Amino acid sequence: MIGCNFESRNEPNTFLKNSKSSCAHQFYGKHFISNFLECDSSQLANNSGIIETMREGIALSGAKILETSFHIFEGGGMTALFLLSESHASIHTYPEQISCFIDMFTCGEKCDPQQFANLLKSFLKPQKTLDKFVLRDATKLGE
Repeated sequence: MIGCNFESRNEPNTFLKNSKSSCAHQFYGKHFISNFLECDSSQLANNSGIIETMREGIALSGAKILETSFHIFEGGGMTALFLLSESHASIHTYPEQISCFIDMFTCGEKCDPQQFANLLKSFLKPQKTLDKFVLRDATKLGE
């Protein structure tokens, strides 16, 4: 990892226990996952609008975009992935179901994936959402 101090490689778990690590991001994360059901069909088909809204939502969340990749499928639907300095954000659209899946994972505590999700909700106007928010703390994995 760029920017991490691994001077304590020979001591097991020292890196995880050291709260003053020189890493750019803590080994802790926030993961927002959602199913957007019965979206506005015209907005769901607006691939460029979705991409732009994702960019705005990522910025609003406090994350930094490193790279973007997307694929538009024949007959409709799109998968878009934003590689973030903090981790990733993605969407998978299913126009035939007028629905989509979104997720955003960010390392550390500074970013707020909920801001990303809220902006996409306002753009896609789902009638129903199934949301899950997971705090991922590496020191407590498996508890």
